Amino acid sequence: MKYSRGAWGIFSACLMLVLVNHVNAGAADFTSYLIPSGISSTLTEMKDLISGISNFIGGIISVTRLIGFSTFVLFLFILIFSSGLSSIGFPRGWQSFLISVAAADFIWIVWKESFNPPTMAYLKDVMKSNLIILVPVSFFYLAKWSIPVLAEKIRARMRQRYLLGKSSISRSDSIKLSDDFIEEASHLQKLLNHDILNSEKDRNVVYSPETIAGVKRIKEILSVIDK
Repeated sequence: MKYSRGAWGIFSACLMLVLVNHVNAGAADFTSYLIPSGISSTLTEMKDLISGISNFIGGIISVTRLIGFSTFVLFLFILIFSSGLSSIGFPRGWQSFLISVAAADFIWIVWKESFNPPTMAYLKDVMKSNLIILVPVSFFYLAKWSIPVLAEKIRARMRQRYLLGKSSISRSDSIKLSDDFIEEASHLQKLLNHDILNSEKDRNVVYSPETIAGVKRIKEILSVIDK
């Protein structure tokens, strides 16, 4: 019996040395030595799935702590109502969002009133949650509307400044400028014709002081555009 126990002790020590040798060689080799590859890959996938679920839940908890549980639940109900409106063909947008907010608020108020509260202090939480949701959403829709408008104005200003001209004037001033130019150009044409007819043939045309003054007035009119 003593011999049997001694042999068993030697065998156990040898087995322990073998296991230690495998562990020192690498934990992966030891795992693959004890667990088949198929089971090992399944366990790895389950571990990744559990880790992903844990991270997702941790993210939800972080958001809930940041905005409050009531606000988070209100936001979920708004998403549910928005999806329902979209499924029945209601177009997505600001109106759909407001209808969803109103429906979620109505359910919240009815739920609170069903407990017959002594006061309406819960409306403070309702208003707070609505502000937390509505303020960033309002900024989003405001930016969505204003950015294209501002971009179009900037594009038009750049095009007008660098492609069409260096300056711009109002529409009414442009109409007056056009009328003045037509009037002065017509008067200048008459003065030029008069100088040409009064000059001798085969001689250079000598322009009168009135004609030169008319040219200066035309230049002054056109200088408004090219400032």
